Amino acid sequence: AAMSKIEVLCFAAEMEYSHDIGMQKISEEWAEKSFEFAEYRDRGSLTFEPESTAQLLAEVDETQIQLGLLLQSRYVGDIRHEVLGWMDKMLAVQTITEKFLRTQTLWMQLESIFSGSDVESGGNSEHMARLSSLFNGADRQYETLMSRARQDSTALRCCLQPDGLEEAL
Repeated sequence: AAMSKIEVLCFAAEMEYSHDIGMQKISEEWAEKSFEFAEYRDRGSLTFEPESTAQLLAEVDETQIQLGLLLQSRYVGDIRHEVLGWMDKMLAVQTITEKFLRTQTLWMQLESIFSGSDVESGGNSEHMARLSSLFNGADRQYETLMSRARQDSTALRCCLQPDGLEEAL
């Protein structure tokens, strides 16, 4: 019976150690994951690169699954709070990235409408000229947003910093 208790204790210690290593791996991997940017027309790097962004979102999903499995383990013990914190981080990266992609899509649609010379010169109507002026303000905000994202493109810092993308979106 004493050997059985020792075996159980050893197994529990091994599982907790394995979970600690798993969390360390997640932390190290996400410290390096960054957004990549793509050129948009002749305006510079104003969009997220589609394939790498889709890959990053897939990695968020994979990490959420790993974290969920860790939380279900009876051996999560002392790192439970850390696992929950990482669940929040992954949800934030996912939510903010998806918001950003929606904003990017809308911006691209509007940019294609308002970049025409007729619209810019107000040749179509006074109403379109006013809308074009409004878009120009939104366009500057979008450029500023993308500039901030490029300055620190690491996904975690970009999405989680106090004055990060979430407030701007």
